[in-house]
Amino acid sequence: MAIQNISKTKGFTLVEVVIVLAITVIVSGVAAVSLGSLEKKRISAACDELVGDLRYAQRMAVLQGREYSVQFDTLNNGYELYYTKNSGTNVLEKVLDKQVSFDNGVTLLSVNASGRLVSYTPMGTTGDACTIVLQTDGYSASITVNVGSGRVLIKEIVKI
Repeated sequence: MAIQNISKTKGFTLVEVVIVLAITVIVSGVAAVSLGSLEKKRISAACDELVGDLRYAQRMAVLQGREYSVQFDTLNNGYELYYTKNSGTNVLEKVLDKQVSFDNGVTLLSVNASGRLVSYTPMGTTGDACTIVLQTDGYSASITVNVGSGRVLIKEIVKI
């Protein structure tokens, strides 16, 4: 009877499998944390753009000595910046300055301003207070415009 040489079967050892699983779990955890912070960065960027545009409208109203307005449109998920000018026949004409549409999962949830409009006078003031709410899948943000001074603040960004 001949003794046959038994060849080693090729495969992975238990230690190798455990190491691969541990690395997979760590990478998955880092990816999950990154995605959560991505949502917050998205809403934060949208807030920064909106606050910048509101402040721009206020500055332009003062510099040009005319009313500048931001008209919000919750149906189209965006807003328009425009100024009014006298067309010569005592009719005020809207002149579009900028149009913004939120994307990347950011939604213009609500605007509690009269007519969804924030208007700055040539003195840089507003007649009404306003709160604008933006939302993503994981976060909600409130932006306020103070009555009179027209000061714009990001009130809070909260996880929902």
